[in-house]
This record gives sequence, structure tokens and C-alpha cells, in this order.
Amino acid sequence: MQFTTNFLVITLAFIAGFSQAGRSHKAYRAKWPTVNIGDGLTHQAIPDVDGGLIQSYRFNGIRYGTPNGRFSLAQPIWSSKNQRSKHKERPMSAGSGPAFPKCPQATPNWILENEAFLRAFIANQSTEGFSFGNGSQSLSLPIQIPEDETEDCLFLDVIVPKRVWDTTEAHPEKGFAPVIVYVHGGGFTSGDKSSHQDMNSLLADSVKVNSQGAILVLINYRLGIFGFLSGDPSIMSNAGLTDQRMALSWIQNNIQKFGGDRFRVTVMGEEAGAASILHHITAPTLSKKIFPQVLHRFDHSPQYPFRSAIIQSPAFQPLVESQAKATLNTVLKMARAITGKPVKNVSDLCALSYKTLYTINAAIVYESPLGTYTFGPTIDYSSNSYVPDFPLRRLDSGEFNKRVSILVGHGTNEGLLYTSHTSGTMKGFQAHLANMFPTLSERDLIYITNTIYNRPISGDNSDGSIAGAAEVMGEIFVDCNVYYLMEKIENSYGYYFKTVPAIQGPLLEDIIFGNLTSLNAISDHVAKKFRRKLLQFAMLAEEGAQAANLREYDSSGSVLLVSNAGFEGYTDDPSKTEKQCHYWAEASYETGS
Repeated sequence: MQFTTNFLVITLAFIAGFSQAGRSHKAYRAKWPTVNIGDGLTHQAIPDVDGGLIQSYRFNGIRYGTPNGRFSLAQPIWSSKNQRSKHKERPMSAGSGPAFPKCPQATPNWILENEAFLRAFIANQSTEGFSFGNGSQSLSLPIQIPEDETEDCLFLDVIVPKRVWDTTEAHPEKGFAPVIVYVHGGGFTSGDKSSHQDMNSLLADSVKVNSQGAILVLINYRLGIFGFLSGDPSIMSNAGLTDQRMALSWIQNNIQKFGGDRFRVTVMGEEAGAASILHHITAPTLSKKIFPQVLHRFDHSPQYPFRSAIIQSPAFQPLVESQAKATLNTVLKMARAITGKPVKNVSDLCALSYKTLYTINAAIVYESPLGTYTFGPTIDYSSNSYVPDFPLRRLDSGEFNKRVSILVGHGTNEGLLYTSHTSGTMKGFQAHLANMFPTLSERDLIYITNTIYNRPISGDNSDGSIAGAAEVMGEIFVDCNVYYLMEKIENSYGYYFKTVPAIQGPLLEDIIFGNLTSLNAISDHVAKKFRRKLLQFAMLAEEGAQAANLREYDSSGSVLLVSNAGFEGYTDDPSKTEKQCHYWAEASYETGS
């Protein structure tokens, strides 16, 4: 009986305490920051707590645009009154967490198969007997679509240090905080804004650079077939890039409400994220035909909505119109095979269910030839094009943002990921190039291998020969982009990661967000010191470059050397291969042209 009485007392006390805690939680939640975006759209923050103290406020899942039909330019949320109801279809910031949507994801099979080869190659182990994807593998069907992947995915997160929020709320006259926008990578077929959960160490470091700290913005954008299908006049080419540009415009129009300075925005990205920034720098002046709502109502800087950029390993496969048309035909063929219906054109594709189109996208990306992702930025010669030519050509002809300051870097073995295991022989190397650039003529391929890259490639399929082929791939996909950015843009700074072993993964991403792995092979101590340099540049631009002891890129072509041991002074830029890069800037990429 005594036990029963005690149990009842304890239970009632627990219930009373829980009820009180619930009321307390609601009371605290009512005090959490809320931002009114306009037109009645409000967002409430979720506090990030560390050591019992609030470190920052996360405004998760803010819609910046909504799909306006498939393969079309998205609509900004302010473009019509009916956006309010659409916006409320999804939960707002507080309590939603990881349930916020991702854009549909897809991954090539060769990436999974290539990982074991890369590990063996870097470790100087035998690479014989490896099997690689060549586009012949098929994806197992049916596909289970994750619940958080949806076409309605144009959202961003804003993370505000508590210090920034408190200061700008109480003393706005003291000014607003610098803003860092991170554009995720993933080959233009995968990735999302929610990959990075712990921001506290990054934001804490930003306070050390500038007592106020910095605001961080993470964005989603459409991927794969949903964001980069092209090849038909009815399709808005490079929709994924225009999504990013729309997000940047949203930031210009709204970030001050969160305590951010729209005139001090730095974009940062790696691999596909970096390549995206490269395309934004070389994009044409935006016309009202592309962003009528943005230009008409808000954007103070219609052409370039960021002051500076940090660009790590800007990798992408140059795609031309003929490839886009071929890819569209492949998509239609895959659609017919999966549905058993006569899917003949873009209108038929638009009529397919989301599940069917998701499956088509996943299957085509899965079967991508080694080193490719099938989808990505594509040249579009139409009057409304966001990518009227390759970035190298636009940089070479002076058609780019000349006011931006850039910090550009790359690293060891950039080309390994894109290199076939058969590339150790001349025949294998030429065959791999033909897979990567199917529109090049045989004459062009011979000229490239015998004249442009007249490096010894032996006939015994040795690892040394594969290393030579990987060096070529690195120049084509990364190094020439790095070199032209630093060579052509006046306010440019460079660095080079010389890390051993070096399997190029998301190194910058891991340094920024503190997720170092053994594959990166860079010490935590060096990573933290380098992150400080990155933050100094991002938050303070040219003044920050001086504080970080970064030397401006000039005719000497020297860049900061970063190794496992630390900073080793300045060295000749390994990306400076003028003959080869000039060829790729001038190459036709089209058979017979």
C-alpha cells in the first residue's frame, strides 16, 4: 500500500512537472525571434543551444520560389497573391527540422564503383580487377522515393548568431552583419541545404573574425532532369541555375530583416556549387524576360547580387546544344520504356506523374558514363539564355562581373574522379575522351591527345599512366576554370591544397562545417586556421584578404600552398597551363564545327 501511494505521488508530480515544462516551452517559443517577410508571411526561429546557452537562431524552410510548371522558370513568392496559400501548404520553421523538402536526388553508379579504385590508387595498391560503370548498368526498379524529396523544393535556411540578432534588434544603427551563402555541390544531380546540421563552431569562429559575426544562408535548387533538362525551345534551360539566382535575389530583398547586410554578401561553393558560382559570374545582364518580378520591384543590383565569392574546385562537364538534344531523346526513350506509352515530346513528359519522372531521372543519371552526370549547365543560344556560352569563353572575352572579388582554390588529384581505369593506354585515353565529349570528331580527339597533351602515356596500363590521364582530366574539368578566373578577374586570390593522400571529396565543405574525414588527410589544426582565412575573406573582402595574409594573384601566377603541415608560403599556380586552357576556351566541342 505504501508503495502504491508513493508511486501515485511521484506520478502526479511528474505529470504536473511535465505540464509546467510544456507551458514553459510554449512561453519560450513565443519569445523566439519571428520575421515578417511581407504579405503576411512570417517565420519563427528554432534556437540552436550549446552548453545550455542559445548560440544561434535557425529560420528553416523559407520558400523563395515555387515551380511554375515543369522545366520552367520558377516564380518568386512575391509574384502573385496566391503564393500565400501555396506557402502555407508546408510547415513553417519551428518544429519541422529535417522534414523540409529536398529536390529529387540521383547518383551515377560509377561514383559508387569508383570509390574502391580511388582508395587503392591513392594507397599505391594494385588497381587490377576493378569493374567500372560505363553506362551499361541498369537501376533496379521500382524505386522507393524518400518522403522528403519533392518537386516543390525551392527553400532556403537562414542561420543567425544570437549576437547578430540581439545587436541588430536593439541597435540597428550599428549596422548589419555580413552574409555567407553556401551553394551545395553534388554534380548537379544530388545535394541539398540540410546536409549541414551543426553550424555553431562556424558561427563562433565568425564572431572571432568580426565581433558581430556572420549570417549563413543555405539553399536548395532543382537538380537533374528537373533543373537541367534542355534541348527544346519549350524548356527553360539551366533552370537550376536560375533557381539559385532567384534565391540570391530573395536574399537581397529580405536579408536585412534577419540582421544581414545585403551589400556584403559572399557566395561560397565547391565542385558543382563552385561551378554554379562561375556561371553566375559570367552570366549576361539579366533581362526582364528572365526575372521580370525581381527587376521590376526589388533587386538593387540586377546583375550581380554578391560582392565576393569563394570558389573551390569549380568542376562541370561542358555541354553543348547537340548533347542536350541527344539527352532529351534519351529521356523520351527511357520514358517510353518505363511507362509503355508513346511519350514523344516535352508536353508528354510534363504530363507524367512525379513518381514516373523521378524514376526516369534516377535511371538516366545512374547509367551515366564514367566521369559524367548526364545533366548540368548547358549552352543555350536563345535570347533569354542564362548560359549563352562556356564560362571560359566569356571570361576570355571580358563578359563577366568585373566588380567581384574572388578567392579560388583547387587541390591534388582533381581529375581522378573523372578518369577511367582504362585511361593508362593511349587507346583507352582516347576512348574515355570520346565518352566524355561525344560531339568531338575523331580528328579533334587525335589532335588533343597528340598535340595539346603530348605527355607520355604508356601502353601497359600502369598506374603512372593513369595518373597522367587524371592530370589531363583535372585540367579540363577544374584547373582551367581556376586559372581563367584568377587570370581574368582583377581582384583575385588563389590557394592550392597539396594533401597526401588526396581523394578529392568535399574538402572545402568539410573544413567550413567541421566534418573532416580521413580521406581529406588535413589536420584539424590546419583546417581551423584555414577556415579563419576563409571567414576573413568572406566577411571583410579585400580588407579581410590583407588580414589573412593572402597575396593578390598577379603576373607571377603564385598561390598560397596549403599542405598537411600547414601554410608553406606561395608557389607557382599548378593550374596555369596556358596552352591547354587556351585550347579548351577556343574548342568547338561540336563535330564538324
